Amino acid sequence: MVENSQLQEKKGNLLLGLVGAILGALVGAIPWAIVSYFGWFVAWLGFLIGFCAAKGYDLLGGRQGKVKAFIIIVATIIGVAFGQIASDVIAIWQMIARGELPGLAYGQIPKLYITLIKEVPEFLIETIKNFAIGLVFAGLGMWQMIKSMMKGGKEAPAEDMPFLNEQPTSEPCTIKIVRDKSFSAAMAAYTMVLNGTEVGEIKNGETLTVTTNYINNHLSAKNGIYNNSIRPLSFAVTPGMTAEIHFKGGTFKPKECVNCTVLSNKKQAAASGV
Repeated sequence: MVENSQLQEKKGNLLLGLVGAILGALVGAIPWAIVSYFGWFVAWLGFLIGFCAAKGYDLLGGRQGKVKAFIIIVATIIGVAFGQIASDVIAIWQMIARGELPGLAYGQIPKLYITLIKEVPEFLIETIKNFAIGLVFAGLGMWQMIKSMMKGGKEAPAEDMPFLNEQPTSEPCTIKIVRDKSFSAAMAAYTMVLNGTEVGEIKNGETLTVTTNYINNHLSAKNGIYNNSIRPLSFAVTPGMTAEIHFKGGTFKPKECVNCTVLSNKKQAAASGV
């Protein structure tokens, strides 16, 4: 399985991925620029830039693995900077249009912007502050994705945590999969896979209810947007009781499971006869 993961990292075009990430970040920066121009500030728009950078990277077939994390971080920084500059440029453009800057042509905006940065401390401080805030929220939204990429983008395949569905229950058991609200990966939807079968999609703050006919079960999650690996969860249910599994920020929370027993690797091997 490690060899397969390494082969996956070698696939894809690094240059195209870089171009896609930067283009995606610039597209994601447009809402940031517009909102900032009107004097508003919406925190999650910083995250949107990183989200679009990752999407652009994947759409143009960028290489998966640790290098992707570095490129997404760089593209996000470029996107946040572009959004801030675009917002300021729009404001200057409107001032010229309203006649508030007599004698100044639109073509002189770049020169004026540079002058403001160099000679007006208040303008520079405000620009740096907004840029820093954008980076903070972009980072908060991206940390789970970046963390996964830095691990090499290795998926946690079902083969590594054997299916434990040989022992049927006396009656079907209900499993509630609760996705607790989290800022991390808030815009991403995850597909839940129970014992090798996709059972539904779950968004931030939602609950997915499924049934199982087996005592021992294997639950995993996948996400086509981030392409990040998520450690699966193997657990045993009690017939006649509703099990509750919690999922937050792209991670299963074993300690928060209710009415089920989380199985360690050793228990899984024993239960499956390995």
